[in-house]
Amino acid sequence: MSMVGINQIIIANGDVKAKQYVDCNTEILKELIENVQKNISSEMSYNDIQEVKDKLNEIKDVTQSNNIKEKLKKISLNSIKAIKGTAEFSAAVVALIEFIKNIIK
Repeated sequence: MSMVGINQIIIANGDVKAKQYVDCNTEILKELIENVQKNISSEMSYNDIQEVKDKLNEIKDVTQSNNIKEKLKKISLNSIKAIKGTAEFSAAVVALIEFIKNIIK
């Protein structure tokens, strides 16, 4: 199995376990989380920074669990989507949210 796009896979032998697919997604998810963290601006308010860090930690905790899809559905990301930051921060947040939406659908 190899990753082609965010949620597109090629199955080489026809026998793929769901866990393998989720593992690939968690690696990408971790990269997206790191990208959001990297783009947190010092110009953001303390409360906004804390909100982002709390949500990112919540998502990180979910990646360690067995029921990733179900647990991601319970996390509300509207709060970090509403936070104003740099263009890079906003782009990183949108990429993270879109990726999570693709996982949970």
